[in-house]
Amino acid sequence: MQIVSGNRQEVELNNGELQYAFYAPLDHFSTYALLPGKFSLSAPIVLADRYITNKETVNIHGTAEPDSILDLYVVGKNDAPPPFLNNSGGGPDVPIEKSEVGTARREVADPKGYFEFKDVGLVTEGKNTIYVTSSPKDNPEIKTWSDVTIVKDTVPPSVEASQNLYAFSPNGDGKYDSVDYLLKSNEAGNIYLSVMSNASGATRQLLNQEISAEANNEVKLTWAKDAFQLYRRDNATGQWILFSEIPISERLADGAYNTIVYAIDEAGNIANNVISQTIIDTTPPAVLGLNADPNPFTPNDDGVKDTTMCHLTLSVPPAIFSLAS
Repeated sequence: MQIVSGNRQEVELNNGELQYAFYAPLDHFSTYALLPGKFSLSAPIVLADRYITNKETVNIHGTAEPDSILDLYVVGKNDAPPPFLNNSGGGPDVPIEKSEVGTARREVADPKGYFEFKDVGLVTEGKNTIYVTSSPKDNPEIKTWSDVTIVKDTVPPSVEASQNLYAFSPNGDGKYDSVDYLLKSNEAGNIYLSVMSNASGATRQLLNQEISAEANNEVKLTWAKDAFQLYRRDNATGQWILFSEIPISERLADGAYNTIVYAIDEAGNIANNVISQTIIDTTPPAVLGLNADPNPFTPNDDGVKDTTMCHLTLSVPPAIFSLAS
């Protein structure tokens, strides 16, 4: 078709149906291939059962003109386009003889226009473009097309998890009352964090939280006395903003709690687990014994018993302690 100046495009009601109409004057003589009759030139509507996948195939379906002939092409990110694009005016400028992608499948739309291509193989990791052309069954020269992009991703994501404390005492005294977990995945998808209790010798799940995550964006989960709190950074200020809260309805026993973090990307690939341990300890240490040797001593610089050694026995390994006289 030659595009000329002064054209006009409208949608008109004709015999009870809306039709697209194109009008243009012929401003010079040329040679045109005129086909008699009325033709529906609507492009097929192309859909997929999934648009990012870790599988080898996808199912393609949609609607086209009833009983039309449908050809499907699968083009990888490094492939030349299919030949029809070089004639359509909308594709890359690649000579037809260099177009290497041929028809992968052919189907016929049913009398209502529905079509389906099952188990269409994806040709490359990453972006795959699937083109579907539609032609009337009695006139293959008339061709319309649509495309859909499928991303094949078989690489598992990697997840990072760190915590600021490995032991805390959620007793409300203002000292080490909460622990923060920073979580990040290198791909968009979901991060999962589970907290398992081994108290009383029985394993049970205290938390199993699914967290939607953008690629390389940290989220923070705070474990406090009464709740698990989920924070996200504000894009404008960079400050942590409370996003949701999961209440803790019981008093948690002292002891070790295992945390398990993993991620699942949008294609369904699963990251390796990151496992760590967090200890709840709300019991203050007790002084079990204190003695000095020698006792008494005489700090008078006479060289005899001028110093003494104090021995302190605690109920737990001490972090900080003070001795006052």
